[in-house]
Amino acid sequence: MPTCQMCGTEIPSGERMSDFLKLDEIRKANGDIKAFPLGSNLKGANSSKNGWGQVTIAVDNETVHRLITDDVVGILYVIGKEDWKKQGGE
Repeated sequence: MPTCQMCGTEIPSGERMSDFLKLDEIRKANGDIKAFPLGSNLKGANSSKNGWGQVTIAVDNETVHRLITDDVVGILYVIGKEDWKKQGGE
């Protein structure tokens, strides 16, 4: 049975570890995760008629460099405020 590389937890055969479980394992190992709150870092947003748009988010220079050099996995998760508050978020 495959195991998580970060913590050694067994993963049932044929199943992939979800992104959220991966994030939690990296967090538990004090891994390399950065977060940039959108409230203060959202610098611009545009929507279009085709159902897609784009946003500009301010990040630190180290993160810009790591994005350019393909040294990170970047994923934007957007969570509804009500769901966040239910989990104790502000």
